[in-house]
Amino acid sequence: MPKCQTCGKYFGPNYCVIVNEQNGDLQCVFCYKGKDEIVEVDKSGKEHKVTKQYAEEAYRRYIKELYNSRKVQDLIKPKSNIIKPY
Repeated sequence: MPKCQTCGKYFGPNYCVIVNEQNGDLQCVFCYKGKDEIVEVDKSGKEHKVTKQYAEEAYRRYIKELYNSRKVQDLIKPKSNIIKPY
């Protein structure tokens, strides 16, 4: 899970920038640019504003949904030592 070294929050890979390849340090694109909002362009060419809070919450929801999915739950044994996300 990509974690920003500056703000300490988790973001999807699309919102991370590698700032040090040798030790793998990452920054979210928001900290990297010094902004709380960026503009994304989707495949159809439409622009969308994305806030730092929205990007973090969307990634958190994605990880939670993935963890709770049936396929993942079937892989995790009831007495597993896997840490539940968030």
